[in-house]
Amino acid sequence: MTKREVVLVRIFACLVGLVISVTSTAVVAQSKTMVLATGDSYTRRTPCQSTNYEYCDMNYQLLHDQSYATYLNPATFYRVTTGDNSGRGGETCTTQEAFSSGPWTGQARGLLAQVNDRVVRRAEGVVSVLIGINDVNAYGVSLPELGNCLLSLYEAMSAKKIIALTYPPVSNTTRVWAPMGGGLAEQNRVRVNQTIRTAVTYYNSRHSEKIRLVDLATVWPDPGAYTVDGAHPNAQGAILMAKRWLQDVCGGTSFIPNCYLH
Repeated sequence: MTKREVVLVRIFACLVGLVISVTSTAVVAQSKTMVLATGDSYTRRTPCQSTNYEYCDMNYQLLHDQSYATYLNPATFYRVTTGDNSGRGGETCTTQEAFSSGPWTGQARGLLAQVNDRVVRRAEGVVSVLIGINDVNAYGVSLPELGNCLLSLYEAMSAKKIIALTYPPVSNTTRVWAPMGGGLAEQNRVRVNQTIRTAVTYYNSRHSEKIRLVDLATVWPDPGAYTVDGAHPNAQGAILMAKRWLQDVCGGTSFIPNCYLH
């Protein structure tokens, strides 16, 4: 074999190796389990009110792009999908007033009423949902009513693997749900979390495919240090939420395929 032929063979071998590497990477990417993260502004990280939502959401888009769901992606062999369904500021479980501005103008709040379009008909086989605090803090929904809504929501999503989250600590001085004071908002957070746990327990008692609970009730020690406004996570808070999510979903008996702790 001539020197030129040897060089050509080596080049060909390198090209084949590159093709195999790219193909393998593509196969791995295509085989990733897709997880849909949905809920309210805790997921989206856009602490916006219904008025001037579009302007507020635009300013907080960077936070949305760096949401806690996004932090999960580089740490796992699956992909958490974001975008329109990854969270809506002011979203509820029960049906409430329509958004008056922003990307969802005219659409009523209420994940349950929109669950078919926003969750059920989507391709992802796993849904991670954090919802309920706005029902109580912003609209005065009773805890029994919220519990019934959550159960109905879980039932509607039962064809998918469900991950239910509770809410992290709220500062006693937050103005997120003004005129409600932060102290009452925090008390309600505790009650909402218990309602979520109760709904999950009841659902699991009636289904062989269980909901995996990710309990964020103590995920950060100081709301002031890990939030942007006493409630919504800052970058450090979002990372702590992601780590707890990974521990509870991937630790012990893995809840979804190709899920492990780094």
